Amino acid sequence: MKEKGCHNTMACYENCTKELVLNHYKETGIFSGDTIINNDLSDIECPGIRFHNVSIKQSYLDRALLKEMICQNVIFEQSNSNSIQAMNSQIQESKFLYCHSIKADFSHATIHKTRFENCIAHSIRLTGTRITDSVFYTCQMYKAKFDKSILIKVAFQAGEKDDLSTLQKATFTNSMLIDCSFSFINLIGAEFGHSVFIGCDFTGTNLDETDLLYSSFINCIIDEQGIIPGKLTNSQERSNIFK
Repeated sequence: MKEKGCHNTMACYENCTKELVLNHYKETGIFSGDTIINNDLSDIECPGIRFHNVSIKQSYLDRALLKEMICQNVIFEQSNSNSIQAMNSQIQESKFLYCHSIKADFSHATIHKTRFENCIAHSIRLTGTRITDSVFYTCQMYKAKFDKSILIKVAFQAGEKDDLSTLQKATFTNSMLIDCSFSFINLIGAEFGHSVFIGCDFTGTNLDETDLLYSSFINCIIDEQGIIPGKLTNSQERSNIFK
């Protein structure tokens, strides 16, 4: 069902058919100021689709083909996007709240000023991405892949009484991370090999089972108890602060 909003270019797509959404995409290629709620858009194919000032709630985007998608000021809330293909997308000033995504592919995406909160994103592919000024708060990202990526001012944050925030077995190999925070995040089994860390904060983080070989740490904060002797073998250290 499509209901007109207060502005003639705004609409509410609620419990509508996939065909209605596809027709709008084919006609305009953009959703602007719209609300998409309680829709099953699984397997939809909308490459290059643009979302601007849109709210997507309680909807399913499983296996959707949305490569080169552009999102500006979009809120994704309580929605599923398992196995979504969103490679080479541009996501800015958006929010992902209580979303669930297994094996999603956002490879080579650009993500800026975006907040991920209470999300489950196991085995998500973020290979070759550029992520800046963004926050992952209380997110479960088991086996997430950030290889060959650039992260600048990205904070992975845990809640005050939270033990679910995890990057367990995540990979950041051959990456550059600048002014990033991993404070009190579960990094057991993560791989950071052949990467460069500048001004990163690992306060309260246990790195015992983390692969740090051939990585460089410059002006980082590291809990001394979080690294077993010899763990930084073949790594380069410079001006780090061991707390």
